[in-house]
Amino acid sequence: MKPILLVPLVIAACLSACDKPSDSNVSDSAAPARTKAERPTHSPREETPDHQKELREELTKAREIDDAGDREAAITEVVWNALELAPDLATEALAQLTTDSSGKLELIQHLAMTLADEDPEQAIEWAANAGSETEIAAAYGKVALVISDTDPERAAHLLSKSGIAGGEFDRTVVEVLDRWAEENPADAAAWVLLFPEGRARDAGIKVTVSQWLDTDAAATFAWTATLQDDAVRKEVSLAMADILADEPEKSREKYLRHADSKTRVALDQELSRILSETDDE
Repeated sequence: MKPILLVPLVIAACLSACDKPSDSNVSDSAAPARTKAERPTHSPREETPDHQKELREELTKAREIDDAGDREAAITEVVWNALELAPDLATEALAQLTTDSSGKLELIQHLAMTLADEDPEQAIEWAANAGSETEIAAAYGKVALVISDTDPERAAHLLSKSGIAGGEFDRTVVEVLDRWAEENPADAAAWVLLFPEGRARDAGIKVTVSQWLDTDAAATFAWTATLQDDAVRKEVSLAMADILADEPEKSREKYLRHADSKTRVALDQELSRILSETDDE
């Protein structure tokens, strides 16, 4: 099995399939990244001895603009310019943007990632007070994504605090699970099963099981056998069948020999269905 190839495909499927409820305003276009956050369309100005004074003057002028749209755009520009040079002023200007607007959320996400790269503790503290519930969720999501490289378990628990479900949240969950399952698939699996039924949980289970099967198939099937809820057990079996269907027959048998009789029967049925549908196509 090659989870390095499979996992990105699972994540891509989640990115395109996960539903985003109407009460979540977090921008879908802000894709998660493992590297330091980059400003998408602007280049930072050169720092000068008077840069804070200049930025303060720009903010004052922006506040005085009569047209709401133009004022919002001008303040947004000040925030972008101040992010690296004057973070305190950037935070002040950020608070003056329209609550939950796409532009403000993008800035919050960018600032959250920047802070998390430099000081995760400061970033978490800042995210907790980022603004509205949606804005806090946006900040937590990006902080979690950054810290998941070094502490995926903490990142997962941070996501649990956000309280806002939606397309971007779902994608971040899958990314974090991918990293957590590399270190501790059992804990990652236990966490994802706490989520409500839906495409995000389906994708999260598949990512976790894929990682776990590759490193310890016996433990994966032993865990599956402990699942008491028939619906959850079936969901896990479906994920396993989808994964194993991509394997050559001899390779599938290498994994299936670890399954208990009940799981093996369920998997054989699902594999027959999947392979039959593939042949029909």
